[in-house]
This record gives sequence, C-alpha cells and structure tokens, in this order.
Amino acid sequence: MGSRRWTVDFYNFTVELARLDGELAGLGDVHGRAMSNGAQHGTPVIVDLAGRVDPRINLFFRTGPMAGAQPSTWRRYGYALVVWLEFLAVSGRGWDDATIGDVEAFKVWRLTDLRNEGRVMPTSFDTDRAALNSFYSWAAVRYGVGNPVRTVRRTPQRLASARSEPWMPGSGSRGFGARDGLRPAGSARRQVKWMLRPAFEQWRNIGLRGYGFDGLRRAGWRGGGCEDRDVAFVDGLYGTGLRLIM
Repeated sequence: MGSRRWTVDFYNFTVELARLDGELAGLGDVHGRAMSNGAQHGTPVIVDLAGRVDPRINLFFRTGPMAGAQPSTWRRYGYALVVWLEFLAVSGRGWDDATIGDVEAFKVWRLTDLRNEGRVMPTSFDTDRAALNSFYSWAAVRYGVGNPVRTVRRTPQRLASARSEPWMPGSGSRGFGARDGLRPAGSARRQVKWMLRPAFEQWRNIGLRGYGFDGLRRAGWRGGGCEDRDVAFVDGLYGTGLRLIM
C-alpha cells in the first residue's frame, strides 16, 4: 500500500543498508546506483501518494543550480515542495498543471486559513515561495511546464521603463524593484550587501583599534581590555562568512 500522502526522505550514505534478498537482490549496490544517478548525501527523495517516485520532481535536486546547494537548502525546499504537492492533491491537481490561482490559494491556506492548524509566519511562506519559483523556473526549461508563481522580473526593459515613465498611485508595479505580489507583507526583503576585505579592515582599524585614515594610531586612544576581544570577534564573523542583519 502507498503512503497515502506525499513524503520526503533524504539519502544517507553513511548508513549501511540491510542485505537485500529475493528480487531486490538484483539491485546490487543501491548507494552506488543512487550516486551514478546524480544523488548525493542529503539529496531529497520525494514520494507520491501511491508510494511511487516521480523522477521529474526528484531530478530538480540533482541537476542545475540545486545540485550544488547546501543540504540545509535541500531539506527546506524538499519539505516546501511536499507541502505544496499535498495541497494540490486535495483539489486533485498535478504539479505540472498548477495555475496562479492555485498558488494564491496556497498562500491563503498557509498564512491565514483557520482550517489549517499548521499556519506559518510570513517569513516561512516567503521561503516556500522561493522554493516553488526555483522549482518551476527549472521545470519550465526542462519540461516546458508553465511557472504559476508570479514574480517581478527585473529586466533591463522594465528598468528603463521605470526610469522614463512617471509612476501614478494605483497604477500597479513601479517596475524595477517592485514587490512580488506573492511576497507576504510581513516578510523581510533579502538585500544582502557584501563588504570587501579592504573596506572591512579599514572599518575595523578605525572603529575598533583607534587608527586614523593615515594608518596611525590616534593620540589618546584608550582601547581598554576589550579591544583585542572585539577585533577577534569581528574577524571571526567576516572570516567564517557570518553576517549580522541590521
């Protein structure tokens, strides 16, 4: 019997599989077969309502940009796709014929529908939206499936239009930089700005070590016993790639 619902599991190549008997013995090295098919340690395996695997869905995690993603991204996107597929199954729709209306209904169900006891915060749905958009953008190229996730494309044409045409209240999108219609109002915009190493070192030396722009220590600087600690802290943040979101 099938699982009666969509599920997701993840390859674990550190666990030795039990001995396969009977017809399954012909599969041979299951881990080896999985790796030859593009699977890595942590790659998701999504199973449908009848306990079958749709190779088109699972190929998403084995090819293209997602093949090089972090295992944490695989897990989050895997779970997001399963929740979406389960939602579609209730209305008898397949993932390859979903519409914009389905995605809009999914947003309502995830965020505000009182019938859903597992409602989520806007930031969580924002990740779901990103996962679905990545999946359908990939599927559109590979299988010709339409992308039902509405997104604002920041194209050069849209940018030029936004600069040359005045925006009027109620006219809709401003073009470049406009908010995605599916992005929840409570979700934060992801605007990551990277600081180059020379700029970081200048900020660290001037702000934490008392140096001036001439490279000399300012007269009367009193760093106290916290200077070395603070410098080590920010060096660690920058060196490990961690960032504080202001």
